[in-house]
Amino acid sequence: MAARWSLEDFLKYLLFFFFFLLALEIGSVYVTEGTSQEELQGKVGGSVIFRCPVEPNKSLKMLYLQRDLSFVNGFYASRNISQKWQNTQMDEKNMIVTMHSLNVSHEGTYQCIIEYYNDPISHKTSIHLKVTGDYSEPKLMVLHQDEISWTVMCSSHGGYPSSSSSEIAWNPNGSRKVLNSTEVRDPVTLTFNSSSTAVFNCTKDEKQFINCTIGGVTSTQLPICTSKPPDPLGSTVFIVAIVVSIIIFVIGVSVLVKTRRKCRNSEGAEVEAPEAVRPETENSHTVEEETALTRGEDAP
Repeated sequence: MAARWSLEDFLKYLLFFFFFLLALEIGSVYVTEGTSQEELQGKVGGSVIFRCPVEPNKSLKMLYLQRDLSFVNGFYASRNISQKWQNTQMDEKNMIVTMHSLNVSHEGTYQCIIEYYNDPISHKTSIHLKVTGDYSEPKLMVLHQDEISWTVMCSSHGGYPSSSSSEIAWNPNGSRKVLNSTEVRDPVTLTFNSSSTAVFNCTKDEKQFINCTIGGVTSTQLPICTSKPPDPLGSTVFIVAIVVSIIIFVIGVSVLVKTRRKCRNSEGAEVEAPEAVRPETENSHTVEEETALTRGEDAP
């Protein structure tokens, strides 16, 4: 009895193991079918097209494009889809998804999940999107100059992926010494801003033409060691001379205005003086006449 139960148990376990292997096989078909990963290239600010491998001879039930557990866009035969990425558009005629206004955060691996009617298997395909950003044309800025050396900074922005210090090149590289090279990531765009500062020897008193390259983009040439820097003391003296000249001019105009006003006041006083004397003269003559008349009346 015990032996028969052992045989039955063995047969049950064997049957269970058979179904277990069958389930693994079906699962492996689901997972491995279409596991080849495609590569897709895009640039910051540009657009890309995701082409999921739809079989034209089958009746499509659904097509989902997603990244990890985030639904991007897609098609469902029995209902409309409203929740989707704002920078994507589904073309149901050609069964493609367009993603525009790319930025660094869109880089990653996406999955196309396709289901057909009368087909129990979900077909999955992986597409890896790689986003790059072109560095802007580097700008050269003179930070310091004297008779011995010039210090120049080269800077560029908007690049992705990172540009290492070895990719920032100066030309010519024989007569310069690199002081530092920095790289800062923009917190909004996630792109990189790179710069490098170098000192160039000018003791040969010869004009040089330099440029720099960041992320494969080269700047325009800049002439250096061209002339002596301006004398800051001479500039100060020139400015002081201008200020003193302006002050002297203002004082001279003020003195001239005051002098003319005094002259006008003096002329006015001389004209008014005779008018003040005339009444007194007339009055004096009137008194003499009155005296003469008085005397005439007293005579016999």
